[in-house]
Amino acid sequence: MKNFEKYSDKELTKLINEGRREADGAFVALYNRYSEQLNAYCIFKAGNKSDAEEIFQDTWLKFLKSARDGKKIDTVLPFIYTIARHLCIDRFRSKKSNTYISNSLEGLEKLSDAFNLQTQIEKDDLISIITLGVNNLDDIYKETFVMQWFGGMPVNEIAEILGENAGTIKMRGYRAMKELIRILKPYVVEISGENRK
Repeated sequence: MKNFEKYSDKELTKLINEGRREADGAFVALYNRYSEQLNAYCIFKAGNKSDAEEIFQDTWLKFLKSARDGKKIDTVLPFIYTIARHLCIDRFRSKKSNTYISNSLEGLEKLSDAFNLQTQIEKDDLISIITLGVNNLDDIYKETFVMQWFGGMPVNEIAEILGENAGTIKMRGYRAMKELIRILKPYVVEISGENRK
């Protein structure tokens, strides 16, 4: 029995066109490798769990179709992010919404580590505060931030997906973090003060 986890994205994508056993094993390996990151991205882009689930499923279906059609896919994560991004744009083109982002414990725990706040604030309070902060970022910064922090994508791959140069993406990431810190600072100070009492 093959250990599909050891295969590269490119090799796994090619195996999707092989026999059923090979294709199933290759897809499961890719799904296990990237589903958490894609799910976090979909939640942040969609703004609610229901839409995020549909976009998540549609993204994997479109990925499978592309792989079966013989599309050359060297790295899967940027490819599925691009699919998810286009699905979100198509889905929400007609409606502009300022919905609150659903809580994503897996993704938000990574962000909380960056702020090193878990020892000062209860997890639920922290998640609410970070959700509020990310929700208040401009869309252009939010997208870059989510791809970097929750997707773990390098700047050059984000630039490719968004059709921008790497310098622009790097600056957006910096500005997003700076703005998020500015937004969250009053809440963190307030809650930290309450916890000391």
